[in-house]
Amino acid sequence: MKLIKKLRLRFTVISLLIGSLFMLAAFGTIFVITYRTTMARIDELLLSTLRQSSVEYPDVSDPIPSQFSVFSFLVDDDGNVSETDPSYLTPYLPHILAYVRADYTVFRTDGMYFRAMSSAEDDDGVRYAVYEYSKERDTLLTLAVTLGCTYLICVAVVGLLAMMFSKKAVLPAELAIRKQEELVANASHELKTPLAIIATDLSLLAETSPASPEFSRWLGDANGQIDRMNALIHDMLELSRAESGVQPPKTNVNLGDALNAALLAFEVACFEKNVSLETSLSSNVTLYTDENSFVKIVNILLDNALKYVNRGGTVTVGLTSRYINLKFCAVLTVRNTGRTIPHEDLEFVFERFYKVERSREDDGTASFGLGLAIARSLTESLGGTISAASERGETTFTVILPQSLKNTPEA
Repeated sequence: MKLIKKLRLRFTVISLLIGSLFMLAAFGTIFVITYRTTMARIDELLLSTLRQSSVEYPDVSDPIPSQFSVFSFLVDDDGNVSETDPSYLTPYLPHILAYVRADYTVFRTDGMYFRAMSSAEDDDGVRYAVYEYSKERDTLLTLAVTLGCTYLICVAVVGLLAMMFSKKAVLPAELAIRKQEELVANASHELKTPLAIIATDLSLLAETSPASPEFSRWLGDANGQIDRMNALIHDMLELSRAESGVQPPKTNVNLGDALNAALLAFEVACFEKNVSLETSLSSNVTLYTDENSFVKIVNILLDNALKYVNRGGTVTVGLTSRYINLKFCAVLTVRNTGRTIPHEDLEFVFERFYKVERSREDDGTASFGLGLAIARSLTESLGGTISAASERGETTFTVILPQSLKNTPEA
């Protein structure tokens, strides 16, 4: 059932989204706290170094150590550097000095990363403290990569769990929908018998009662309402069958021939309403599909077009074939002139019992709003799509049916 699939998909997406946002916030918080703690420790060490009256340099045996740790130097007003050890800072000091004098607090030189801080200028000059934090940076990068990989794994796990539990989550809704469908189907079947009895009684009453214009009008009104109820029952049963999920038997069908046969029944109705019926049909569009479902879709769309076409207007039926996403498809279009359907109504025209406001204004054309819902269900049962467009006094319904494989398993 397509509605249940949509509910399961929506549950999975929402669960995945909530879980992803929660984990992103958690992992992001862990990284931010770690980063800020590391930077705070480094800044505290730099401040401590600046406050020292004498500077202690790293005790290293290598004249150019691989990691400086923390060090400081003094720059006087003339730009001279003092209170440093040139034995290992000389190769790096020009680059470091250029960055710190340009007010860079974080910089990279010779493949190493530094964080700098300066003291207020005094009579001796400006003292700079510099910390080489390449090791801490690598640690933070490793943490970021680890958290990122963990996040992706957790998202995948949450997605799988959401898919697994989605069936149980929507089970109450599925049961309610199935009970509703069973109720509609059972009620429709049960109503057929009393309606048939009422129709028979009215027929006998018409034969045995004295004829009068008023009495005949009453009987005619009663029979008209019975016909209307029978039509509603037929539509409800048809919709129930279409939404049952059972795949109809398929054969190779020449859609052009099937469409021409369906059009013959509407030529008289078009003539009576003074409507022009125009066709543009490809002669050889053969599809492996269910002919009965296709004919029902055509009849529904033609009936809908005749209801809402303006007197003296035009109904145009087209059938062609094309490749869509590398798949052979048949494309059926039914267009009628008349009033434009409001844009806000277009997305609802295929819903059950939904009627556009204009349908209430046309005497004799009022319907229950089930025809297009049936057409959509039949189209989807054939693996196709149906859409509606309306602009500039023309309304067009388009049905796209893809070619089915003969060896496709059928339910």
